Amino acid sequence: MTNFDAADIARLDKAYSTPQIVDQRRRFRAAVAARPREFGLDVGCGPGHLACELAREVAPEGRIVAIDRSPESVDASKARAVKEELADAVDVQVGDATALEFPDETFDFVVAVQVYCFVPNVARAIEEAARVLRKGGRLLVLESDWDMCIWKSRDPVLLAV
Repeated sequence: MTNFDAADIARLDKAYSTPQIVDQRRRFRAAVAARPREFGLDVGCGPGHLACELAREVAPEGRIVAIDRSPESVDASKARAVKEELADAVDVQVGDATALEFPDETFDFVVAVQVYCFVPNVARAIEEAARVLRKGGRLLVLESDWDMCIWKSRDPVLLAV
């Protein structure tokens, strides 16, 4: 599994702030349909953008637990939650997608965005997500197939593989 260092987190934070990714998260959150008082799990939270946005939708009685294998990601997510005054609604901790340390049927929804592509045992990660979901809960996964992206430039050097 890949762990992200501080430079990776800074790069992700910048990329996740672009209008296209902000809009992608907006559409993803619409699919999640988080409601006040719900409890959600953000698997592979990275710098915490999605966790904080979901926290605004479930707060003040609801809560988001955000996990990541990378301590740098956890630190960045905690800092974002504090900066956005959401520390009471976002609990960030180091965690493993394939071994979730939560009781069965804990969460109303589980989200995983751009995460399972880094997990060697995706089936186990999905089993774990299903285990911690309450009856009728929602699991939403978003992965991009970066190999399918087509980049266009007038500079042939940039297009050379």
